[in-house]
Amino acid sequence: MYGSTFSFGGDNAFAFGDSRRSARNFIPEPYQPANLEQNKNVSDDDTNMQESQTSNGIKTPTSVSSDAWSAFVSESHKQFMMFRQDIKKFSDSEFLLDSSIPSYYDSNTRETQQKKQEVVYEAAREYETCLYAYLERLEETNQNTEKAQEQLQIMHLCRILFFGPQSRSVQTLSSQIVQWIQKWREPDISSDKNMMEHVNEEWWGVVHALLLQGHTDIANSYLNYYNKDDASINVLKQLAEELPRINVRDDPHSFKYKFDKWQKQVRANASKTSNANIKTCFSILSGDTNTIQEKSSSWHQELAAKLLYKYPTSSRQEIMDMCALLSSTYKEQIKRDALDSLVVLIIPSKMEAALDFINKKNQPEWLSAHLSDLMVHMTRSEGLKKSRDQHIIKYSNTLEVSWWRISLDYLVTTQDQSHVKSLLQNIELDQPTKLTKVIEWCKHHQNEELVEVMHELYQRYANKFINKNNAIAIRYLLLANRRDKVNRLVSSTLNKYITKALKGESQDEELRCIADIVEQESIAEQDSSLLFVHQYVSLLDGFKLLKEENVSHALARLVSILLSDCVNCGITRRFCILLLNHAVELLRRDEIVFDYRATTSMMDCLVKLELSHRDLLKDVKKEMIDRIRFSLVANMSRTITNQ
Repeated sequence: MYGSTFSFGGDNAFAFGDSRRSARNFIPEPYQPANLEQNKNVSDDDTNMQESQTSNGIKTPTSVSSDAWSAFVSESHKQFMMFRQDIKKFSDSEFLLDSSIPSYYDSNTRETQQKKQEVVYEAAREYETCLYAYLERLEETNQNTEKAQEQLQIMHLCRILFFGPQSRSVQTLSSQIVQWIQKWREPDISSDKNMMEHVNEEWWGVVHALLLQGHTDIANSYLNYYNKDDASINVLKQLAEELPRINVRDDPHSFKYKFDKWQKQVRANASKTSNANIKTCFSILSGDTNTIQEKSSSWHQELAAKLLYKYPTSSRQEIMDMCALLSSTYKEQIKRDALDSLVVLIIPSKMEAALDFINKKNQPEWLSAHLSDLMVHMTRSEGLKKSRDQHIIKYSNTLEVSWWRISLDYLVTTQDQSHVKSLLQNIELDQPTKLTKVIEWCKHHQNEELVEVMHELYQRYANKFINKNNAIAIRYLLLANRRDKVNRLVSSTLNKYITKALKGESQDEELRCIADIVEQESIAEQDSSLLFVHQYVSLLDGFKLLKEENVSHALARLVSILLSDCVNCGITRRFCILLLNHAVELLRRDEIVFDYRATTSMMDCLVKLELSHRDLLKDVKKEMIDRIRFSLVANMSRTITNQ
């Protein structure tokens, strides 16, 4: 019975603990416990809050275990990325689980297939290590470990059946399955410590249960308390201790010879005792089907006994057939245990059904996502490939919004990239560093759809600054390739500048920031409004240097160019009056810097503004217009006189 504890002292001290064992007892080598503090912050944002929100909008309360979960998500994500990196070295030529690598493959192909299988196996082992570490952290903080234990059991079983070298090896698979049963399925025995010394029918039931699951050392510890003078007991203990157990280094034929010889001794000694219970022990060791079926109380107990004593070199297909038969025999019992229901789907390799079962039974999406990702590299099943994508998407949706990069790394491996686009569009771009990280991710996985998404992200971020800091908004709109918006925003900025300038409140900081963009970025000719701002800022800087030689003529040419841009290139006409006002200082200089033609052009511009665009001059003081007109007329007279 699961959860029972039974122990006794002496040289053979043994304890059955909770079947959901302590993680420390089963950590595979090599394993180094991860630094929790280093893995605590797996996201870009602070996740230590009273309530966290997942990427699908579901809010989940956080607790002490959130640190363990954060570290687990981070570690398993790291392994996921390493696996993706390693597996892409291989082509899509896959090997099937239900057959060995065909003999007609050339040596290079066979070697490649074997290397690919090793990569998958290593990934499964690393995921198992992550689960052990997660389980250990939960235990350290006294958190519920049930779900983590169940995931660990399933990952361990799948590593044995599908991913490990033993999954194709006749001589080790049976042994591995038995070890899994011994590790995760404890025999149905009493937890009463005193019952060892009281030999009765219940006592014999414990001995039979221990032998059925291959716990021969513990069974012998019980048999040491059998005080009756019966030589068969010593023979039984010796034969139980000498049970041949196959390992990967054994030659199958040598092992078969050794096993048959051992079992022949078992049968020979079974007839020498009259004690029914001792006979039953010998019958179990001899692999008697009727006795095993009669004494077994569960499917896994009967399976372990048959693999130990009757079919120790069973192939994967033979184990599948046995499991199918046992699942029918113990149907009602299995139905009452969700985990057993899942296991009897996995052993016969009904993986699509098993993965669906995992989600239906409220198992964490982590398991189905990572398990299906490994399985698609071991089978040609198109259905499993589609199922894998669904499980990856479901797992991604359970991750907190602040873990967007981890979610994206999973989603980008699916066929349907709409989920990637959707998540990118919903990331809160509250900081420029975050936008940079998102864009870097997009560039790393760049494709046509992501280029479009990058433009959308830049525009979203630019929208935060429109009418607050237009220079920043313009910079990101350029990255978004939204020239139309750039021109409109520059025109809006120029209009605001004109309004303040005409009131004597001119502040050119924002225009200078926009001009800096032209200096730093590659600005195309069609970005006329940006080029105009850059030239206008140059004009303002030039007026500070009027005392220097030849500056006035350069400024005059610049004023003429800017006026032309205002009239001909769609730049706001309202800016003309401001440029004409700047020209006054040049017009009044002793030297003539504007010739007759340039002066006439400026006069025409002023007249057109007064006649056709009086609405643009409503905020302009009459004194300014008169000053401009007088300066133009005076300069025109000087140019005529000098001709």
